Amino acid sequence: MSDRQNEQALKRWYATENGRAYKAKQMRYKKAAMQIYNIEQITDELYNISNECDEIRYFMSDDETLTSALNVDDEEAYEFRMLFMDLSAKCEKLDGILREEYVSEHFDDFLVGMLGNRFNTIGYDGYEEDYYNLTRYESELAQSESGKRALRLTKEQLLSTCGHCLGIVISFLDVRHSFDYLKASFDILKENNTSILKVIKDIEALYEKAVDDGFYGENKKLFNAYIEGLPDEVWLS
Repeated sequence: MSDRQNEQALKRWYATENGRAYKAKQMRYKKAAMQIYNIEQITDELYNISNECDEIRYFMSDDETLTSALNVDDEEAYEFRMLFMDLSAKCEKLDGILREEYVSEHFDDFLVGMLGNRFNTIGYDGYEEDYYNLTRYESELAQSESGKRALRLTKEQLLSTCGHCLGIVISFLDVRHSFDYLKASFDILKENNTSILKVIKDIEALYEKAVDDGFYGENKKLFNAYIEGLPDEVWLS
């Protein structure tokens, strides 16, 4: 079989389902991204953080519910709402920056080209329409490919891209840290005080059963045993 016939046969095979899948796999390095920080991952995380902030703000929208559930005053409730509102606004602002054409075009290339040899990289498979981990050899190809595209920029454009990309990563880390800290504080406060509310409801239920029995019999014993078994911290609350 001649070289021309081999070439034609190879083209026909690449046109098949298996051929397209194989070719796409071999070309993953052409569109690479950092596994830890890439546009898709950052955008998804910002969306999730913003949604959680909005859900907590919705829970806080009823001052009476918030103050009774969390045992906080109006000033503390307002402060919580403002902190989550500010964080949600930061998420929306950063998401908008990531969607700007100039940033979305160069963000992944810049990070892979500059840091691809220090962190794991992933490549986009056009056939599977998803990202996959690259081998060490593929990562080296990806870094070279992304670096070449980045170096096509002028010095001014490259400096601007560097500032944009590093600024986005730093801002994202700040948003994530702020959310983790704020959410943890809120969860601890909520868990502690909702536990106290549950104790109060349990006491009320046992008391009502004891009253129905005229404070005699088994229900009275259960009520007294429950009260005696409560820790001192409940009464201090």
